[in-house]
Amino acid sequence: MINHQFVQSPVKCTKAEFIKRLACLPSHIYRLKGFMTFEDTAHTYLIQFTQGQYELTPVAFSKKVPEYLVLIGKGISKEDYQCLEQ
Repeated sequence: MINHQFVQSPVKCTKAEFIKRLACLPSHIYRLKGFMTFEDTAHTYLIQFTQGQYELTPVAFSKKVPEYLVLIGKGISKEDYQCLEQ
């Protein structure tokens, strides 16, 4: 069954470290999206990830937005995405 998980407090790390952490995701996580700010950047980024491919797009907001990630996949458990949480 396809389900989703909401990560309310994504890990605080550099942009490069986050990209490495995406590699820890198992293949049954089909999609990830959300917003994050990295330790080494000033911008908030729109995060898009699917099938091992990622896109990190800086976004300018007029005020601070909540940081979160949403994972979509089959049978997702907390162990599958621990590397992305604080």
